[in-house]
Amino acid sequence: MHFPRAHLLSMERFEEAQAQRIIDWSLSKNTSLSPHLITPEILSLSPDEEPSSHSEVERHPRRDEWILGEIRERDSVNEAECLKIVNRSEVPPGRKILRLRWVYKVKRNDKGEAVLYKCRIVVMGNEATEGVDYFETFAPVCKIASLRLVISLIIHFGLKPCQVDVHTAYLHAPIDEDIYVSEMPGYPLPPGKVFKLLKSLYGLPQAGRNWNDLLDAFLKSLGFQPLLEDPCILHLCTNRRWSHSSGLRSL
Repeated sequence: MHFPRAHLLSMERFEEAQAQRIIDWSLSKNTSLSPHLITPEILSLSPDEEPSSHSEVERHPRRDEWILGEIRERDSVNEAECLKIVNRSEVPPGRKILRLRWVYKVKRNDKGEAVLYKCRIVVMGNEATEGVDYFETFAPVCKIASLRLVISLIIHFGLKPCQVDVHTAYLHAPIDEDIYVSEMPGYPLPPGKVFKLLKSLYGLPQAGRNWNDLLDAFLKSLGFQPLLEDPCILHLCTNRRWSHSSGLRSL
C-alpha cells in the first residue's frame, strides 16, 4: 500500500505528537488517548465537581442549579447596565474583542452542604492590551496593622462594628476606556453584534482601581477623610470632635 509522503512522520515528530497527546489528555476532561473508546462514563462529572466551562455545565448532574446561577449573574449584569449591544462594525480597526468566560464556585455552609451555586461572568483580562484597554491598575489595600488598630479601638471604646457587603461591587464602577467583549458562552448574540463595556466587569485589569475610586469618592462625599498613614482607613469628624463612625475600605 502506498502512503503519500506528506502524511508520513519521522520518529522524532511521532514521539513529540504522542507526548503532546498525553499532556492534552492529562489537562482536559474532553480529550481521550483513544478517541474511539470514549464512553459517557469517561466524560461524566460528579455532582460535587465544579464545572470549568458552560459546555461542562450542559452535561453536569447539577445542570439546573448551575444554569439558574448563570441566569442570576446575567440578570445582575443587565440590571447594572454593564453591557451595551453594538454592531461589530463599530469596533475600531485593530481593536481586540476580549472574550468572556464563566467561573463557577459552590458556596457551602458550616456543615459542608451546598447552599449556593455561584456563577460569575468575567473578562479574560490576560487578553487586554496595556495602553489601549487599560492604563493604571493600582488600588490600595488595607494594611493588616491598620485593621488590628481599628478592631482595638472598637473594643476599647465599646463601639458597635457594622459590615456592608456590596453585591457585585465592580459592576457599579464606570470605565473610561472603550472596551469591546464577545458574547457570554451559552447565550449567543445576534449575528454581527458584540458587547461594549459601560461598567467595570470582573477580570478587567483596572476593575479594582475603578471600584476603589468610586467607593473613595462616595465616602468622602459623606465627610469621611482618609488617614495619612493608611488611605484605606477613613474617619469622620463632626464639630471638631472625632465621631465614633469610621470607614474601613478593603479590596
